[in-house]
Amino acid sequence: MAFAEAPPRSWQRWQERLQQRLSGHSAQLRLHRRNLYILPTAFGGMWLLVIAITYVLGIQTKSNGPVLLGLLLLALLLLCPFLTHRNLEGLELRCLEPGPGFADQPLLMQLVARSTLPRPAVKLRWLSPGQSRSGQRVQLVPVGTSQLELAWQPPGRGMHLPGRLLIHTTAPLGLFRCWSYWQPPMQLDVAPARSPGPVQELRRPSQQRQGLPTATAEGSDDFLELSPLRPEAGLQRVAWKTVARGQGWYSKRFTGEQPSALWIAPAPGLPLEQALEHVCERLCRGLAAGEQLGLLLPGGVEIAPGEGERHRLACLRALAAVPPTLEQP
Repeated sequence: MAFAEAPPRSWQRWQERLQQRLSGHSAQLRLHRRNLYILPTAFGGMWLLVIAITYVLGIQTKSNGPVLLGLLLLALLLLCPFLTHRNLEGLELRCLEPGPGFADQPLLMQLVARSTLPRPAVKLRWLSPGQSRSGQRVQLVPVGTSQLELAWQPPGRGMHLPGRLLIHTTAPLGLFRCWSYWQPPMQLDVAPARSPGPVQELRRPSQQRQGLPTATAEGSDDFLELSPLRPEAGLQRVAWKTVARGQGWYSKRFTGEQPSALWIAPAPGLPLEQALEHVCERLCRGLAAGEQLGLLLPGGVEIAPGEGERHRLACLRALAAVPPTLEQP
């Protein structure tokens, strides 16, 4: 039995070593002769067959026209691998760190490309399971620095690696295919899909109600003053009149009692993934409306109530990091 299982394991190890050898694992990829590979395409094989038929036809008929045509086609065939290889050689790619995505929609990966010459018909495609086989075709990578967007379909909620990226081209004539592999070493946070449903909402008294000293609470009773706009402030507090006058971005502050903090948690009695989807939908909807929300997640994870884009990203990353093996209380 041990002898029968050895060949599959050795074949799997050989495949893993080959993939590691062919794939670059650095944060930035520069294509050169040591990581580019080139082979003829099916169209290139047909081209070579036409050359042979044309040349043989010219010999048999003792005509110079078919012989010259065959030699011309052969010259183009010999020149094409250098042109196809040059279309990728020297190209530099760098992957920007994306924000959290959702399990029910593709995540757009931002790639920064640097090139010293124009490169037509460059194709990019993820090779991990579940990805589209069509990928993306760039009509022309311009000279200088440009930004590309490539969709990556997450397999589900959690923290994932994007897998291997295939960069290939057949320009200019399609006779040869030049390619390379790249595996960006970054971790992608995928939050649950947003699905409306019941969540557990808990209200806790604010600091002012607990008797803690606060000079001024930001409530919603009477207008107090304008303060410089903070990144975490919601759009409902922007002083749009001052923005329209060109006087800068400010937020409105009000006096009054600070409302109690609202915490949301998965509803008990539901499967974990379904409950997290409901929490994700409630969180995104509430933060978009300007609410200050906190999270109480399984495993003792707590995120204090807040608002703004930074708080939203922190909550989505926490939802993505919940272990799938935890059980609902």
